[in-house]
Amino acid sequence: DDVPLLAQNKDFYSKLGLIFALKGVFLIPLLSTGKSIAPGMNKKQRERFFSFQGVLRITRHPTFWMIALISISQILRGQKYSDMYFYLPMVIEALLGSLHQDQRLRKWYPSEYFDNSSWYPYAAILRGKQSLTKAIDEMGYKTLSLSVILCVITLWYCTR
Repeated sequence: DDVPLLAQNKDFYSKLGLIFALKGVFLIPLLSTGKSIAPGMNKKQRERFFSFQGVLRITRHPTFWMIALISISQILRGQKYSDMYFYLPMVIEALLGSLHQDQRLRKWYPSEYFDNSSWYPYAAILRGKQSLTKAIDEMGYKTLSLSVILCVITLWYCTR
């Protein structure tokens, strides 16, 4: 069965779903450009790790947000109850997992880390706390090219 609200505006939600899919797929190759700390590091070692690099300038939780965005896109594009039953738990897991991870990291990371980064993708860049141009430079053009290629393939697949 179709989800009534989504079925009424099928074209709009399909296009919105495609945008979510592209945002999620874009993050896949970029996951290798961030870094994290190990719990056993001493204070001096941890302080060196609090600089932001690559995809961490976009969000503190790129893997969780990739899962959430792709799952939301499938719910919006499929517009069936079965899609909602299958993908909604993934969205909930990604959101709760990232919140739980933040809560645990607050023991190790200073408050400046959370002030200068964002839970939601691109929020720190929009607030002026991070730089998109620095993120692009740190990610490397080869990785960004791979992300764009994946987005083009996804766009082709979802619109054929």
